[in-house]
Amino acid sequence: MFCPQCRAEYKSGITRCADCDVLLVDKLQEETDSRKKAASLSSNMKFVEVFRHQQPFVADMVINTLRENDIPCYLQQGAITGIVLAAVFPAAGPGVEYIIFAPKTMVLDAERIIDSLPIEKELLNVKWRQSPEPKRQRRLWLFWILVLGVPIILYFVQLLFRLLS
Repeated sequence: MFCPQCRAEYKSGITRCADCDVLLVDKLQEETDSRKKAASLSSNMKFVEVFRHQQPFVADMVINTLRENDIPCYLQQGAITGIVLAAVFPAAGPGVEYIIFAPKTMVLDAERIIDSLPIEKELLNVKWRQSPEPKRQRRLWLFWILVLGVPIILYFVQLLFRLLS
């Protein structure tokens, strides 16, 4: 079974692509000339970073738009610290970002296409911050002390009774 959109191969019995959410087919159609050309070109190209963002849906929009415009590209998930994360289990959250690479010879075209997308530039790298409400922060601390502290105290009390008996 194959996905007609991303061309991933699946075991028999699976009916939908996990990435594209489309029905799988038994056999893939012949590649189009533009796809064959892009595949042969990309094997000899040097890829460079053209875009990074912390939201997976924005990165997905960018990469799909680049591919629609016949620009070979790929997505890499990483941590803000520079550590490359495995693409097998994508995750979103504080400190995770998505980096898109395109051929060095097509960077200007890719940047022109990315600039035309409806992405609010001031929201590209939202900084994570603590809540400005001190009362809410105190409640959260109390909650976590109770959730984590009470079971630990009960565990040690139980150990103490076992030692004494």
